[in-house]
Amino acid sequence: MPLKAQNLQPTPQVVLGFYSGMQKMEVCNSSELGELEIAMSKCFFMAENSGVNLPNDFRFFKEDEHSISHKLDILTSNNYINKLSEYIAQKRIMRPNVAINTYSEESGLLPTMENMKMAQERAYIRTIVRKRYSFSESNSKEFIDTVYTHKISNKIRLISNGNGKLPTDNPGYLMIEAAKAYESRNYQKAFSLLKRITELDAKNSEAFFRMAVMKFYGEGIRKNAKEAKNYMYKAAYNNSDTYAYKARTILEHWNNPNGVIF
Repeated sequence: MPLKAQNLQPTPQVVLGFYSGMQKMEVCNSSELGELEIAMSKCFFMAENSGVNLPNDFRFFKEDEHSISHKLDILTSNNYINKLSEYIAQKRIMRPNVAINTYSEESGLLPTMENMKMAQERAYIRTIVRKRYSFSESNSKEFIDTVYTHKISNKIRLISNGNGKLPTDNPGYLMIEAAKAYESRNYQKAFSLLKRITELDAKNSEAFFRMAVMKFYGEGIRKNAKEAKNYMYKAAYNNSDTYAYKARTILEHWNNPNGVIF
């Protein structure tokens, strides 16, 4: 799909950081390599210590057959980085060749609140990255990654390249699908996907926050202020991230609409 000029964005720094890190690995000493692995891991959304799910690109190479994860479709981002580092340190992978698009595009739309009124915001930046791994001059494979960076957290939420089936019950995947559904005005599907996320992750303040806004204003679904406040309460007090802080402010306003807003 061609990029729309009005949606073009600079490539997020976390995307540049992760992929440029691949190339830096080859020239690092052991102590520098450890620090680089940590820096690359921090480019990802870290709902869990292991990071997010990525396609297991290494399963296409016979050199990886010894690994217990060889037949897996996916790896966690931390495991992916550690495995790549190991192969480069052993000189088994020639320097990874990475080409990142000059521009990325905004992708997906989700409901939010601005100045105590319902609004919409762009949810992700989508970047296309071309990379090639070579275990020898005659044994190489190219991958085209689609990278979704969460705009608020500025972290990579998902990478897909068609070479590893990501679990459909993955909260990151579901959130991106919800943003796509919402952008296409399929509000019922978007709400259903958000609700599924909260069933999988009871502390996902973003999903509860988005659901609360939709319920409070009845956008494409039945309006219910009581349910909306319940969702916003869960967004506010089940976590301590950006959405939780925002949810507490909005919940206070909903409960006391005539109060002073600072």
